[in-house]
Amino acid sequence: MANGASTQIGEGSLLSDIVAKIKKRECVLFLGAAIHAAPPDAKPDAWPGDQWPPPPWPPDQRPPFGSELSTRLATRSRYAMRHSDADVRDLKRVSLDYEIERQRSGLVQAVRDEVQTHKTGSPLLRMLARIDFPVIVTTNYDTHFENALAAAGRNPFVIPYKNNLEVDDTTDDYPFLNPLPNQPLVLKIHGDILRTPNSMVITEEDYIQFVLRMSDKPPYHPVPELVKSYLTKGTTLFLGYGLSDYNLRLLFKTLRWKMNITSSTYSVDLKPDPFVREVLERRTGQVSYIVQNVWEFVPALVEAAG
Repeated sequence: MANGASTQIGEGSLLSDIVAKIKKRECVLFLGAAIHAAPPDAKPDAWPGDQWPPPPWPPDQRPPFGSELSTRLATRSRYAMRHSDADVRDLKRVSLDYEIERQRSGLVQAVRDEVQTHKTGSPLLRMLARIDFPVIVTTNYDTHFENALAAAGRNPFVIPYKNNLEVDDTTDDYPFLNPLPNQPLVLKIHGDILRTPNSMVITEEDYIQFVLRMSDKPPYHPVPELVKSYLTKGTTLFLGYGLSDYNLRLLFKTLRWKMNITSSTYSVDLKPDPFVREVLERRTGQVSYIVQNVWEFVPALVEAAG
């Protein structure tokens, strides 16, 4: 299936292609924070069984994402009181201010409080954990998907991002690692709030450093060669993202820069940005959009993948 043909999941053609790649263990899951979006009011047609809503998931247990996380940090630091004309939804700026005011350790603790401590990942993660993705790349700081994988009887091999601030730092690579069904590889490309909290990519300075590192050559490039090989040859499925996000689009472009991508990329997005869609789907054919709510798409994918 060539890129550039969006669909509702009911039409099935793109879903069939994704499932075929999953069964060949050639589908990379790219998981974003919007996977934690609240369930819709009405039961999705694709939801299995009669139970709706899903198991209890109170709002105070849901990890915030994007502008909501930024707003919470701004409230903690009284950002708006000190910068009356600033946008409290700008996570890169708000988090940099937080770091300046309360040091890196304070920022790390605040983010951990908001996305990890006493929080529970989306019920959709437990569904996704049943699917045999050999490689998962995520920009999420939390560990909720790894926990879901463990609950499903899998033992994920987690590779957290290293910022390599020291000149002799290198990125760990795993040339002999063969991701197995019971041990998928999880790359935490923007850091891990528990394993490597100081390497978290969240402030303006973090993003600048990250973008600079994306031009590094091995063994300094932040993406291990093993993961690059899967991204080059395998189908990529974006879940929990809006590709209108500048930082994500920059990550998407830099990951593909000078790489010979030979397979399809899909993005599940209920309301794709029309400008970004025009460029990525209709003009360049880099992405095929599946215009669907993740609460519809994930159950349908699990059922189709068997």
